[in-house]
Amino acid sequence: MSGSSTSGTSGIKTVLHPVSDLGRAKAVYAALLGVPPRNDAPYYVGFEAAGQHIGLVPGGGPQAMTSPVAYWHVPDLGATLAAAVAAGATVTEPAHEVGGGRLVATVADPDGNVLGLLQDRQEAADTTARSRARRRLDTEHRLAHDVDVWVATACADGTPYLVPLSFDWDGRALRVATPADSPTGRNLAAAGTVRLALGPTRDVTMIDGTVEVHAIDALPEEEGDRFAERAGFDPRALTTVYRWFRITPHRIQAWREENELADRDLMREGRWLA
Repeated sequence: MSGSSTSGTSGIKTVLHPVSDLGRAKAVYAALLGVPPRNDAPYYVGFEAAGQHIGLVPGGGPQAMTSPVAYWHVPDLGATLAAAVAAGATVTEPAHEVGGGRLVATVADPDGNVLGLLQDRQEAADTTARSRARRRLDTEHRLAHDVDVWVATACADGTPYLVPLSFDWDGRALRVATPADSPTGRNLAAAGTVRLALGPTRDVTMIDGTVEVHAIDALPEEEGDRFAERAGFDPRALTTVYRWFRITPHRIQAWREENELADRDLMREGRWLA
């Protein structure tokens, strides 16, 4: 079967495993595969070995996996998903982007076995400019599902500082946590403004926002718990003094290719344009 067909597949190249103890599982898989992890974060560990990606997901992740899921790489996820559903499969995780232009979905066969589908954007031929409404949907999905964001600040003398921080999104604002005495913590508190970046350089979301600073014990418990679950760490439990920083966007831009640059503004002065 040709790999260029929309109903074809280039095989199983990604397998995700739910784990209860990430540290112990990481050691076992590193020994088994003979390589260190390529991705190593509190919320996900990924290995590249023999042309395959092996991922370890603490607690089964947001999709609540209870057993390994093998992902078939396909050139057109939408077409493959539609064909599978028409043949009797049931969608268990709708298609969505997980960063870097990668789309994933899962289905269950008639016996309940879960099958993963994965499409990398570079495998698709469509480079048509997205509408502003489509880019807003893509941006809101990224805000709801991504875990880390690049945070750009500057100190009083203009020295720039750029770090990745985990974040939570409540539908109106992002929340990050960082040590109060770190360069980013000091810059955020002093300037009251920040620039954020989501996604890779060929799928960019830029956010300019205003900053509110809160003591680490000032947040309602349920909001702090939600941040800890999403980020994979709880700043309230650390001995280092952290602060919460609530960032409200007033300008958002998003683009992939040159054909989206002219219309890249999605929000101005805190108001969505689509």
